[in-house]
Order: sequence, then structure tokens, then C-alpha cells
Amino acid sequence: MLFQAGEFAQLLTDDAMIATEHYVHKPNEPMDRYTMVMFFEPEGELKVHSTSVLAKDSRYQAPFTYNEWSKNSFARYLVTESLEQ
Repeated sequence: MLFQAGEFAQLLTDDAMIATEHYVHKPNEPMDRYTMVMFFEPEGELKVHSTSVLAKDSRYQAPFTYNEWSKNSFARYLVTESLEQ
């Protein structure tokens, strides 16, 4: 069994859990893949005082709220240009 954690889990646990970089590899031949997902969304105004290495990122001016983290993270990963060229 594999377990993946996101950036917010890393921030909350002060690096006890490390965020997994997300990527998908297409297999060379068909195979079954089973996934169970659990999302955690705390109260929006939850204040985070993290000592995680991620807290050094410019998106996080500690202390920050979950809403601030969510907004800044979404903006970071949002694709704003066409993928077709």
C-alpha cells in the first residue's frame, strides 16, 4: 500500500510527512490501478505556524491561514497559457 501526502499535510506536521510530487506515468501495457482518495480541508481561518521547509516559500508568510495557503497554491499551479503550440 502506498500513501501520499500533500503540501498542507507537510506544513501542518512540520515536515514529519513530506509532500509527494504528483505525476502519472502511462504504463506500456494495460494494468489495473486502484486509488482511494481522502481530502482534508480545515476551517478557512485556521492559523498555521509552521517550521516546515515549505514555509520558506514566498507563498507562505507565516503565520498564514488555510484560505491564504489555498489561494496562493492554486495560483501557483494554475495553467494560464495554452498547452497547444
